[in-house]
Amino acid sequence: MLISPQQISKFQSIYKDVYGEDISEQAAHKEAMNLVRLVTLIYQPMRKEEFERVQKEILKIHDRINRKNKI
Repeated sequence: MLISPQQISKFQSIYKDVYGEDISEQAAHKEAMNLVRLVTLIYQPMRKEEFERVQKEILKIHDRINRKNKI
């Protein structure tokens, strides 16, 4: 995957905002590529049915918390 110079520049800007340090273009490119690889490895898209199931579970948890806090 190619990362454009504009994307590297944006990465450098975000890095400085988060860590308070400048990062070289070469280091930014390396870190950006590592980030892309990590996201590619861990990202698993959900089917609509899975998403709906998770949403229902989240609502159940919220309901339990709300009921517990009312007591």
